[in-house]
Amino acid sequence: MKIIKYLTKAIACVFLGIGVIGCNDNTFLEESSYTLNTQTFYCTPNDLTLAINYLHAQIQYLMMGQAGQHNSMMTGIGLDTFTSTDANFITSNYTSLTPSEPGYVRHWYDNLSKLLNNANMIIDAIDNRDITYTVTGQKEQLRAEAIFFRGFALRCLTGMFGDTPIVLTPTSEAKVDYVRSPRDSVWMQCKKDFEYAAENLPITTEKPGRIVKAAADHMLAEICISLKDYNGAIAAATKVIDGTDGDYHLMTQRFGTRASETVDRYGHPLNSYWDLFRIGNQNYQDGNNEAIWVCQYDYENQINGTGGGGITWSKMPYNGTERYFLSNLRYQTKAITVNGTKIDFWGTGAYQYLNGASAIATTDSAGNSGTVVRPTNYFLYTIWKNFGDDVRGSEVMIQRNAYQSGGKLWKVAIAEAQKRYKDAVASGDENASLYKILPADTMGIFPRIWKFSTDKHNEENPVRYDVDWYMIRMSETYLLRAEAYLGKGDTENAAKDINVVRSRANATACLASDVTIDYILDERARELYGEEDRYVTLSRLSSTDNPVLVQRVKKYGWDWPQYPDRNCPNIKNYMWVYPIPAIVISANTGATFTQNDGY
Repeated sequence: MKIIKYLTKAIACVFLGIGVIGCNDNTFLEESSYTLNTQTFYCTPNDLTLAINYLHAQIQYLMMGQAGQHNSMMTGIGLDTFTSTDANFITSNYTSLTPSEPGYVRHWYDNLSKLLNNANMIIDAIDNRDITYTVTGQKEQLRAEAIFFRGFALRCLTGMFGDTPIVLTPTSEAKVDYVRSPRDSVWMQCKKDFEYAAENLPITTEKPGRIVKAAADHMLAEICISLKDYNGAIAAATKVIDGTDGDYHLMTQRFGTRASETVDRYGHPLNSYWDLFRIGNQNYQDGNNEAIWVCQYDYENQINGTGGGGITWSKMPYNGTERYFLSNLRYQTKAITVNGTKIDFWGTGAYQYLNGASAIATTDSAGNSGTVVRPTNYFLYTIWKNFGDDVRGSEVMIQRNAYQSGGKLWKVAIAEAQKRYKDAVASGDENASLYKILPADTMGIFPRIWKFSTDKHNEENPVRYDVDWYMIRMSETYLLRAEAYLGKGDTENAAKDINVVRSRANATACLASDVTIDYILDERARELYGEEDRYVTLSRLSSTDNPVLVQRVKKYGWDWPQYPDRNCPNIKNYMWVYPIPAIVISANTGATFTQNDGY
């Protein structure tokens, strides 16, 4: 979990005035430059390792280092599975999605471009500098990890923005003549990069979060699907699944830090899918053989101001993901006095929230107030219909019921209060109107998503929600191979792969006749909600003639019924990719850099 700290220490040496010995420091007595730059850095295996650590830190920042909407753009905010609680956010109200939009779109374009350039700097140094390597295969392994990040950056850029310049050399000064390459060409470059990475990366590493063969072959499978090379996709995914790339498998038995617990706080039986998201259970090195690539969240470094994930400017004492997906509460403790008698409608602290503790305010004991995102009804209800005892949609993973402190269901308490009002009216009680429940007296809550939360923190037990972020889990590899089989028309084998994932979830097996791309997308939502790069998934399946992303947003996106004038989701057919930030186009004065159609 501590990848970034090594880079941090190196940078600290510079600021403290400690010399950094560069390539040209031949003798101690010679006058030397202690400036850390591209000439004095990237000169030893240790330099290269530190530089690769920073690539990991950039992924940390993109996935966990900004508040809510920024992080969630890749994982699908505003699409079919969840949306922002801010009705003005660009992917809830698409009318504000424009090239001049200053924050969210440019955040991803800029940072992915920086990731691409930094990876190219490392590759260039390895290819062109006289570096002495101390371990056999070290050069190839370092290069492969940098190559992986280059492929990943290009994959994300073309997934979010469509046609993308293929940049394979580092840029140290302003360049104004970029030309966009077609998506197929970008995917071909990604394929080359992931093939090289898969050949040269290790099967396992001692350090959590470092890139391994299985991660490269997984990404290669996705890219081959995008290129309609279904045989290539099947071959790459099979290397992950059959053990060629290491001992990776779905976690079908209870495991990890809370494996001894059999039921949750409400008596629902626990399962291995629940274990995947408990604190301390995310990494392969900790016994999770399903974890292929895990972005590291470093709470201790974060609070000490020395780097790490999380919301870097506010030093929040938990992974920000929990706050994003917490239930959005709106309720009041209603009490009235009738003829000198106080009547408390709900009871003191009527809503049970954390670990059995009660909350009577709109913030919980960890300081979380409300939420940033809201699951769509498609995710909360539609995809679970007629699917039996699927644990992923059960109460233990999606808490649909709220409870009072004494264990009574909140909906029962509301029913009792409503009956009290009706009885008062029927009896002719002159105070009957006081018993009526108004909207301000009730609560609004969408189900709590236990994938991204813990029941183990309250005032007496302030355990942080300190989990690492899944970038790739093996269940997605099965679903990618199923997609490739479907592309070939082999629905029998596609169903077999889907059923491996569904079997772990105790879900009803699907039939070959069930398998369509929509079925696979639904299954990805059931299994990978909030984890997968949903934007890239839907965008790579889209084209001008068949904008799958747009179609699913129109069908399943949150429609903001309290804002009928907006007619949301008001997405247009051309919005299956984001606009190119206007500043990128205006700065590229040496060549024509076209905007995406429609913007």
